[in-house]
Amino acid sequence: MKNRRNKLIILGIIVVLVAIGGKIYMDKQETIRQERNQAVKEIQEQATKYIIENYVGIEKIEWRGWTTGSGPITILTSMRINDYPKDNENNPIEYDKNFSTEEHNEFVKWLFVYTGGDKEARIKKVTDGIFQIDEALEENFPETNMVAKEFQKQGIKKAENGSPNAEVKYNWEERK
Repeated sequence: MKNRRNKLIILGIIVVLVAIGGKIYMDKQETIRQERNQAVKEIQEQATKYIIENYVGIEKIEWRGWTTGSGPITILTSMRINDYPKDNENNPIEYDKNFSTEEHNEFVKWLFVYTGGDKEARIKKVTDGIFQIDEALEENFPETNMVAKEFQKQGIKKAENGSPNAEVKYNWEERK
């Protein structure tokens, strides 16, 4: 009888410890989620502000949520500009993790990817790299400038007056 009572007490203590541990774990996961959401919000707002203030020809910026990258704290967020990228039939391409490798490689050429923790100078560098042709790469790697060339055809270029009337759609949701 005493042995059974001791077993029940030990089992009760184990259950309480597991419950407390589970609560601590869940609270930590919620804190991480909130920190990631805040980082994504900051990146999207900073990049949008830079683009709208520094590039003409921007009609629409549509953010596509975020996902974690290969590192433990890597956060990736991307956008579509003026409904690009588009497929061969001129329809906007939707991101889907079920792409074949070839389709995925073609699609990522169009991604405007920012990483969590990017600071203003890095956001400026990444953004300018998307919209401006890199002459140093043009001779040997012209495909590197494919996106910049497409946007130049649309009349997107760096200018002080920017695109203050651009439509912006933020998306701070995690893509699963």
